[in-house]
Amino acid sequence: MNQSPLNQISEHVYWLAPDETTDRPVLGAVVGQKATLIVDAGNSPMHAKLLLDGLAEISPAHHQHYLVLTHWHWDHVFGTAAFAMPIFAYTETQRVMIEMAGLDWSDEALDQRVADGTEIEFCRDMLKAEWPDRSNLRLKLPDVTFTNRLTFDLGGVRCQVNHVGGDHASDSCVVVVPEDKVVFLSDCLYEDLHHGPNNYTTAKLFPLIETLVEYDADYYLWGHDPEP
Repeated sequence: MNQSPLNQISEHVYWLAPDETTDRPVLGAVVGQKATLIVDAGNSPMHAKLLLDGLAEISPAHHQHYLVLTHWHWDHVFGTAAFAMPIFAYTETQRVMIEMAGLDWSDEALDQRVADGTEIEFCRDMLKAEWPDRSNLRLKLPDVTFTNRLTFDLGGVRCQVNHVGGDHASDSCVVVVPEDKVVFLSDCLYEDLHHGPNNYTTAKLFPLIETLVEYDADYYLWGHDPEP
């Protein structure tokens, strides 16, 4: 049997390491006694398949599986078509994804959006590298939305999905696993990449930090960092 690509950080929590080559973020899974919650869909169906193949060795087939999206950025949602399970997201995440689903993602269209200033070069280049032929690109939209927080009881372990915002994306959410003292931060603590030079604002960063330090956690998984 091939070694699973997933790393186990605690009794219930597993994570797939990021790959900066094509901007693949950290993906996660929390496996309870009766259900499994997957954190983020990845930046392509190929990325998603890597997680799902590893999870098949860990999560019982009879489990109910759920997928939660931490924010709308392409590298966290473009793998959604690979997931045959209910998808949960913050309301703004769904709204932006509906807009994204109606866009043309060809090379020419991406180049034009960069020229128009509605897309950044980094995202365009990483998307082209990860997914050269995007003729079959399809976004699966969230089935269920929430406005503040959402709790999953997976059996013996809970997951609390909290909207926290931040400079990187106003819809950013974190996934807290209290029993295991693990928090999936995703990208909430990164800077704003989409509005001029990369930047933070004290108005958003300081309240976010105050929120995060209140969590009783031993491990924090950042969206693009190779180690917790």
